[in-house]
Amino acid sequence: MQAAILAGGKNSRYGGFHKAFIEIEGKRIIDRNLDALRNLFNSIVIIANRAELFNEFGLEVYLDIFPGLGPIAGIHSALKNTKAEAVFISSCDMPYLNKDIISKLIEGSEKGEYDVVIPKHNDKI
Repeated sequence: MQAAILAGGKNSRYGGFHKAFIEIEGKRIIDRNLDALRNLFNSIVIIANRAELFNEFGLEVYLDIFPGLGPIAGIHSALKNTKAEAVFISSCDMPYLNKDIISKLIEGSEKGEYDVVIPKHNDKI
C-alpha cells in the first residue's frame, strides 16, 4: 500500500503561502504528516501543482493530470501514478494525522473485503 499526500491548490486563503508549510507547534504540517506516514507506509508520494516546492523530501511528486479541478484531480493523479494495489490519500493541511485510525483503515483495506474504507465517528464521516 502506498500513501499519497495531496498538496495542490491555490493557497489563496494564505496569501499564496503554501498551507503544507504552515507551522503547528513548531513543526511544519508536511513534516508532521511525513513523520506519521513513514511508520506506516513503505512508499509515499506527493501530488502537487508545484513540484519544486517538495524537492527537499526526496519523494516522487506527481502533478494533477487534470489541473485546476481540485482534490478529485489529485486523487485521480494519485491513483493513476501508483503501482500499488491500494493508496491511502491524505491532504497536506491535516496536522494531526492519527496513526491508530490510519492503521485501522489499512487493516480494513488489507482484508480485501472493501474497495474504499472511510472512517466514521459518532455518525459523522
